[in-house]
Amino acid sequence: IDKGRTSTRTFSYKPVTVGSGETAKGTLSITVWSEAGLPTFGNVTVAINGKDIGKVEITELEPAKFSVEFDPSLLKEGTNSVEITGVEYSGGIHFELDVVVKPG
Repeated sequence: IDKGRTSTRTFSYKPVTVGSGETAKGTLSITVWSEAGLPTFGNVTVAINGKDIGKVEITELEPAKFSVEFDPSLLKEGTNSVEITGVEYSGGIHFELDVVVKPG
């Protein structure tokens, strides 16, 4: 991703079933790294389906891993999107999205 640019990825989602007394939690895990093999510093903003879910401050040497929790109700059945904007960051980004149902 280039500084000031947004990278958008779409994915398909089938909602999880939450039973009585259970709660669902979404986690978006992000790994960032510098393309040039230099220390990775800066920040990115993260949104799901156009709704901001957080800003990640990158202050680590590469690769740096972060997690952003979100309300799974932001996801809809079918096609969804994750948007990552490099506010003060240029480099590689990988993410994994997971929704887990836990007893309340």
